[in-house]
Amino acid sequence: MSELRNTNRVMFWRILRRLLAANRGRLFVMLLALGAGAAVTAALLNLQIDAKRRLTTEFRAFGPNVVVVPRGSLSSSP
Repeated sequence: MSELRNTNRVMFWRILRRLLAANRGRLFVMLLALGAGAAVTAALLNLQIDAKRRLTTEFRAFGPNVVVVPRGSLSSSP
């Protein structure tokens, strides 16, 4: 059983090595696609996690936009 497993493992790596070495252009495109996918995923995760904190910080920097006070309290004093 162990010998069969070892043979299968050797065959798997031989096939994988041939697939990658046979067409270098295909390998380059695969790696480029993986890199682009990782970059897009990282950017989307960063937006999802950090957007709320950044918006809160920016709006706090502007101060209050609306002041709610009772009617007549803003009249000019003599």
